[in-house]
Amino acid sequence: MRIDFYKYEQDVSPCKEFGLYDAGNNTPAILDSDNPEKWEATVECNGRRDYKFIAVDNVRELLQYKKQNAGTDTCDAILRTAKTLCFVELKNQAKSWFEEALCQLETTIKLFKENHDINIYSSKRAYAVNKTHPHFHYSNKEKKQRFYKTTEFVLECETKIKELK
Repeated sequence: MRIDFYKYEQDVSPCKEFGLYDAGNNTPAILDSDNPEKWEATVECNGRRDYKFIAVDNVRELLQYKKQNAGTDTCDAILRTAKTLCFVELKNQAKSWFEEALCQLETTIKLFKENHDINIYSSKRAYAVNKTHPHFHYSNKEKKQRFYKTTEFVLECETKIKELK
């Protein structure tokens, strides 16, 4: 099944920062610049005009993919610029979230690679974000290295997504 992630892409209006959150109820992730109290991740963008946002989880084509591939979950969103591709999984739970987030990120990256060329991006990042653990510092080098080896993406575990290149 071919999936065109870019058809879900929307421009991000220039602002200092914006937030991402998952409203639940099987709806796609939401990009927001007005309600910081709802944000699960904060994205620094310093007024740039080249940010793109793609809601991934719970969009029509991916729901069909998930039905065909039972047990497969995707991450919540993709952010990108001309040079950077960034996958984001949003969590808001106290236990057993990290391994699940990694799996969702890996699945989505693999699916993206099957449908698009990632070599056009010089910077590739993935964020496992948990609002319940905003200062979660994951230092297991082996898991980060395995994630990079498997996906070609640098794994970050923060609620603050630094300005993309």
